[in-house]
Amino acid sequence: MVVRGLVPIALALALSGCLGTPAEPPLAITSHAVTVADYPADSVRLREQGATRLSYLVLADGSVGQLKILNSSGSARLDEAATELVRKWRFKPAMQNGAAVTWQEIVNVAFVLN
Repeated sequence: MVVRGLVPIALALALSGCLGTPAEPPLAITSHAVTVADYPADSVRLREQGATRLSYLVLADGSVGQLKILNSSGSARLDEAATELVRKWRFKPAMQNGAAVTWQEIVNVAFVLN
């Protein structure tokens, strides 16, 4: 059987161990819960609710790096609060072959009034 293209190269690298082991995802070491303190006071007063979908990087030191709003909650206040909340999160970083590596995550931060 003849296999053409990149498949043989990738297979050879995988079999030789050159690609290494898959990365282990980061582990949260701070709470990711939205608390009363995280909810903007003006948004509470105006009864604003919504969810912001964010993409963020967990850096090799366990801090949060680049943040990007993927979907707005519909409120600039809630979007900013979600960004500030995620920026405070800390992690045990993702690991690959014994070294800390950058990892991309996506999260929905929901602001809900009861």
